[in-house]
Amino acid sequence: PWWSYTSNQHTDTYYHILEAMNFVGFSDFEPSHQGLDFLFRPPLIPGIYAIELSILGSNWITYTPIFLIVTTLWQIQHLAERWTTKSRAMFVVPAFLLMPSVRYWGQLQLLDVPVAGMYILITHLLIKSDENTESKSDAIILGLCSGLIFLTKYVYIYLIGISIWLVIKDKNLVRSKLFFSGWGIICLPFLTYHLIKYGDPLEALTPQSSFALNGLTQALGEYSFERWWIDYNLEITGLGIVASLVGAVVLFFRDKSQLVSVMVIGTPFVIIHALI
Repeated sequence: PWWSYTSNQHTDTYYHILEAMNFVGFSDFEPSHQGLDFLFRPPLIPGIYAIELSILGSNWITYTPIFLIVTTLWQIQHLAERWTTKSRAMFVVPAFLLMPSVRYWGQLQLLDVPVAGMYILITHLLIKSDENTESKSDAIILGLCSGLIFLTKYVYIYLIGISIWLVIKDKNLVRSKLFFSGWGIICLPFLTYHLIKYGDPLEALTPQSSFALNGLTQALGEYSFERWWIDYNLEITGLGIVASLVGAVVLFFRDKSQLVSVMVIGTPFVIIHALI
């Protein structure tokens, strides 16, 4: 159980905690990793962990992962309420918590569960913005949140491509510019810092970006589409996959425009993680 954890064998856990300790001045140790000699992990979640460290004066994160699970559950239920009644939407909470990957990884100091909540939030925001294309605030908030998820996990820089979708859908640049302004408010300080300190605004992305680009032209390691599919099955189970497919069919007949918005977010995700 999460309350009895005081150590963990996962390398990523220690990097996130170490980065949080650097933020609050508890440590200045920056081990080299994946060819870089600085703590290059995305800063948002370690920054949130740093709040707990500074309040409790501890060197271990105990309560913040549970808080992040709660925020993720709220986002999932909130989106579900768009498609069904509030009483039925409540069932997504135990369904999500009972997923094997959530039961194990969700209690650790990792990024997966908070990223899931932010992903759901951005999907919901895109649906909302596509329904109300005249709303400037919706487009800006969509950009702000897309920037936040990028600072949570760098692979989600692909969501900057939402701006292309907005141009295609609207046949003008208005919403796309608003989206970019929101994204820039969040990300420009981060990119500027890395430009000044390391000479490259995308230096922290080097390990992931180089792997992805090389993966377009060659097989790297043993991770294949088949391996991804097995992992995906283990994470959400066969029942979850069937439920997702049924939900997509129902949404297709109920409101095709919302399904398109979901696919705008989801299709690149599958391509990047399963094919590249």
